[in-house]
Amino acid sequence: MSALALVSAALGAWALVAPFVFPWDVCPWVWVAGIIPGILVLVLNGVFFLRPQKNLAWLCWLSAALGVWLIVSPFIAGYAIVPDVVWANFLPGALIAILGVVTGYMALKAE
Repeated sequence: MSALALVSAALGAWALVAPFVFPWDVCPWVWVAGIIPGILVLVLNGVFFLRPQKNLAWLCWLSAALGVWLIVSPFIAGYAIVPDVVWANFLPGALIAILGVVTGYMALKAE
């Protein structure tokens, strides 16, 4: 369970640095679309990694929601025409969402 949170934290770090790796100058929403969600995923999963408890399962569910936001943000912000931006958000977003649901479920079932 903790290892999954660590993987999600690493994916959050990628979402944080992706705008600096790819040419996101076409996106004025870069802070809302990638950087802020990346920071939040990194922090939420870092906290859960350090203190994996049943009462902190909400961190995982919030992380999953941020993963979904990373998936849809290129389409909402109107820069879905830039393939690098879409893939830099979609892949980590999908993995963060899946890992958030799995980790949250495992945290709830833990005794």
